[in-house]
Amino acid sequence: MSLTSLLEEYHHTKAEAKVWKKAGADGGTHDRGLSLGASEAFICLRRAAYLKHPEWDVQVDPQYWGYANRGHQVEAFVTAAIRESLESGEKLLYAGRSQRTFVHPLLPISATPDGLYVPNKEDRVYLEIKSVDPRTSPHKLPKDEHVLQAKSGMEILATVDPARAPTRGVLLYVDSSSLRVVKEIPLERDAGTMEAHARRARQAFEAKNPLEVQAEGVFDRQCRHCPYKKVCQPYAAMPGVPQAPVDVAMQVAPLAERFLELKQAEEELEEVKAQIKTILVQANADTVAGEGWAAKLSRSEGRKTFDRAKIEALCARTQTPVSTLEKLGAGSISLTVSVA
Repeated sequence: MSLTSLLEEYHHTKAEAKVWKKAGADGGTHDRGLSLGASEAFICLRRAAYLKHPEWDVQVDPQYWGYANRGHQVEAFVTAAIRESLESGEKLLYAGRSQRTFVHPLLPISATPDGLYVPNKEDRVYLEIKSVDPRTSPHKLPKDEHVLQAKSGMEILATVDPARAPTRGVLLYVDSSSLRVVKEIPLERDAGTMEAHARRARQAFEAKNPLEVQAEGVFDRQCRHCPYKKVCQPYAAMPGVPQAPVDVAMQVAPLAERFLELKQAEEELEEVKAQIKTILVQANADTVAGEGWAAKLSRSEGRKTFDRAKIEALCARTQTPVSTLEKLGAGSISLTVSVA
């Protein structure tokens, strides 16, 4: 058997067969199909609904490789490193082999923290660990869904295990190419996040078919990596907006994705230009150069425009309607591609 085959076998039989141990006096294991987990609650709601309705019998391509498996490995490394570095009196609970899923006693929601760091008797820190692609711009972190996941998780843990209720939380972003590069985001508790989690859970579980649930992924690019994108067809389920046929949408889809990639690159380029400009202005310099590159500041006078307030005042004195001085330009067709 080749090494590649061995790795495939591992992913089929072990990596995808994780057992979710349930917290609480009854213990046992938790069937994730019975609750909407915190990590699922704030992704595309239709995707979450697909996950909770196996009776819809949707065929999807299995996803054995990728960021999810990478995330598990980074999480294991980080929690092991924290455990080995604990000082006297410090504890790390619910991490590694001691990880537990906390299921709300009354609501179909759950959370599986990556750990609960207890530095002293008064402080209990809820841990949420995420691996991040090294190409990700730091200004894009933290991601909203990660913050909401951790905040809801804190409330669920506090409900199930009040004696160990988190006092605060920390979201750790770990660079997957250099595990020493870590971005730490402090989080405060927020009961309202768990309430939102519960509302979304009810929507997902009560849906009779996919079209009853908003395809949110179309608005924030989740569709690109969704295992249900071939059967979801979110383009056909956006009520109130004139829609082209699905086959037209599928033709536009790759072009729209490319457009947004270029738009993102353009935005990042403007940020870099602003940084260079700031450095040169602060240094009172107009030019700077290095091997294979050069940067130059160009200064120009402001563009002349009409002062509308003065024009309106003049028209008022002469009793001339401002509208008689306005000219209607030729109409045009514009294209807007939203970030989706």
